[in-house]
Amino acid sequence: MSKLTAQDLAQFTGTTCYYRIGRQHLLTDGTHYLAEKAGCYWIMDAVSSHF
Repeated sequence: MSKLTAQDLAQFTGTTCYYRIGRQHLLTDGTHYLAEKAGCYWIMDAVSSHF
């Protein structure tokens, strides 16, 4: 897990690709990057299960 900065995440405006994490839920480029770099797929799963 590496340290993320605001500049790392500022590069994402809009999306070019969607990543499926469930039957009805998708991640954008930015949220996918965050989940990979911060190792927080678990919170993406928690949010999608809440909805």
